Parts: sequence; structure tokens; C-alpha cells
Amino acid sequence: MKSKRWGLFCQLLALQISVCYFHRMKLTVHITKDDSFSNLTFDLIEDFLNSIISDSFIKIKFHKNQNQGVWTDQQCFDDVEEDYKRYLFANHLLDNGELSFLDSFQSQFDYCIKFRKMKRTNSSHFVVVLTGQRNEPNWFGFIDSNMKNVFVCESNWTGYFRYSVESYLPLSHEIICWLIRAELFKSQNELIKNIHQDDQGCVMDLNRQRSQISRKMKSTEICEECQEFIRVESTPIISYLNEALSKINFQLKHLNYKLRNSTPSRISLKGEKQKIYLVDYKNLKVNLEPLQTAVYLLFLRHENGINVAEAFTKSEKRLLTPIHQELANIYCELNDGNYSINLGSKVQSIKSRDAQEIRRDISVIKKKFISMLGVQLGNKYIIELDIDTNNHILRLDRGLVSYD
Repeated sequence: MKSKRWGLFCQLLALQISVCYFHRMKLTVHITKDDSFSNLTFDLIEDFLNSIISDSFIKIKFHKNQNQGVWTDQQCFDDVEEDYKRYLFANHLLDNGELSFLDSFQSQFDYCIKFRKMKRTNSSHFVVVLTGQRNEPNWFGFIDSNMKNVFVCESNWTGYFRYSVESYLPLSHEIICWLIRAELFKSQNELIKNIHQDDQGCVMDLNRQRSQISRKMKSTEICEECQEFIRVESTPIISYLNEALSKINFQLKHLNYKLRNSTPSRISLKGEKQKIYLVDYKNLKVNLEPLQTAVYLLFLRHENGINVAEAFTKSEKRLLTPIHQELANIYCELNDGNYSINLGSKVQSIKSRDAQEIRRDISVIKKKFISMLGVQLGNKYIIELDIDTNNHILRLDRGLVSYD
């Protein structure tokens, strides 16, 4: 009996240790914003990061409406003054070892501390605050001495790229970069010591000049010197963050090239669930829920569009219109391959869906495409209202669509 009890005790202990190890290896990040940061940009960042990051190693929680105000009066600088300030403070740091300017970030970090107290956040979790406020050195972000609180500043990102780019992409880039740096270095001083003085197109470049910033964000991201450091300090979290950075790099580099030519990609609808892939963008997957996919397929089938108000209003006998029934059938096909099979409560929720809810689904689909491709390219894939006919229509060239 004693040996059995001892064996059971050892199994429970091993299980507890493995659970503790898993939680220790899993990164939890809280992303919030102050009142000066764009709500739309925040939503796009949320959608985009959720589309490229699973919660296997990293759990990201978004907190939009905190109503904590902002920490300073809005300061506006022209581009020349912005560049000069960045250059000046970079010189103080790299050439003279001057660190006093870090004190100017304290109000940003105080905001993070206030958030932690309000949400009772675990001390091991990261807090990232997004702000539209400028800081004195005009830096895009920094991390506090505890290596757990980060601020990232919204700026005129399009000024750092030759062609238009949606600000959620470089902001997402900054967030991931700071998480990587926090995992690599144990202290603020250690991080500063490893900053590159020369422009190498690496995440550890300080970037004294404007032209270096876009190069860093569209480069291979991590130089050989830092890659060696990563190999020594490597963890599953760092590897996963590095993969996420590569996905952002692809968006900035390759989709920006497509944006210059406004070239839409071919769409491939794969498998029984008709998952949507953008073939010419390295098979980039569009993460739609099954219901959203069903709505998208419905509009693909109706090239002249659909009058949503008429199609999703029940008759006096509470019968579905043909188009409403078609949507329910498509949803069944996506789930079972047989539209006659009743999927229970989910199908009933579709059958009870009204015009306002369908418009909301259309809005979600629009936000998904724009969050991945930006406004100019994303608009080529969205369902929109045609004022002349009052139909919602998907104008995508059907010649670009294939079914595999």
C-alpha cells in the first residue's frame, strides 16, 4: 500500500511540476490604450495579432475602454523636428551614455502601473499601453526597469515608408519587438548595452535617422549577432515571437509591393469548410468564423448583390426568404457536407438572424480583410452597399476565385 501511495504521490507531483512549467513558459500580455489612441487602429491591431498568434505560448488580452485619460498635453512636431529630436537623444545615449532622458518616460510607465492596480494584473504578465501622445525624445516605445511595462506610441508611420502603409502593421511590429527584447534581456541596462550603434536592419538598431526605420521593419529582422544571442537564450516563446515577427515582415515587405500596383490576389476556397486563402500572398489565410464564411460565400454566389433588408425579413407566416434559406444551407454544407442535416441551435440562430445582424457580419468580414491587407487592397475583397441599387455587393472579380 505504501509503495502505491508513494507512486501516486510522485505522479501528482510530476503533474504539478509540468503544469507549473507550462504556465511559466506561457506568456500573458495585456494590451490597452489611452484616450489619445485611435479606436479603429486598436481594433485593427487586435484583429491582426489574433490572426497571427495562437494562445499556445502567448495569450494576448485586449482592454479597449479604460477611461484613464492621457498623461500629458498633446505635443505636435513637424517631421524635421521629430527627426532632430530622435537623432539628438540617440547621440546622448550611444555616444555619451546619457540615460537621464529615461525619466521622461515615467509618466507612460505610471499609466501601466495604474492599469495593473485597476485590473489586479499578475506581476509576471506584460502590460503594453498604446498612446497617441508624443514623448520628449520622440521614440516609438520603451520598456521600464522591471522589464514588464511597455509603451508604444502611435505616430505618422506613413512618413517612414515610401508607399502607404496601415499604422497597425508597424505598431504590431513594435509590440512584438518589445516582447522579444524583454525575453532576451534581464534588465534595462543589459538591453541598452546591446543596442546597435550602426544601422544593421535589426530589431536592436536604435535608428538615428528616418530612413533606417522602414529598412529595419522590412528587413530580415534579426542580425546574425543577435541570432547567436537568441540561440543561447532560446525558448519556445522567443521562437514563436520570432515567427510572428516574420509574418509582420511579410505584410510590410510583400504586401507593400502589391499595394504599389494595387494587385489583388487570387482566392482559393479549400476543403469542405471552404477556408479562404490568398494565393498570391504566400497562401495567407483569412481567419473567418464559419458563419462569416457562409455569408461571404453567399455574396460570392450573387454577383448582382443582395438587398439585405428584403432578404432577411421573414414573411407573415415566419417563412424564410429563398436567400435566407440559402445561407442556412451553405452553413450546413460547411459543417457537415449535407445541408439536410439539422445542426441544432447554430442553424436556428442563423434562421433567426435579421438584417441588422447580417450587416454586422458584413462589417466583421470587412474589418478582417482590412486588418490583413490595409484599406486600399482590403477594399477589393469586401462586401459593400451599392447606393444605386441598395444592394450589398461583393465586387471581387470571380475569375480570381477557385474552389479546391
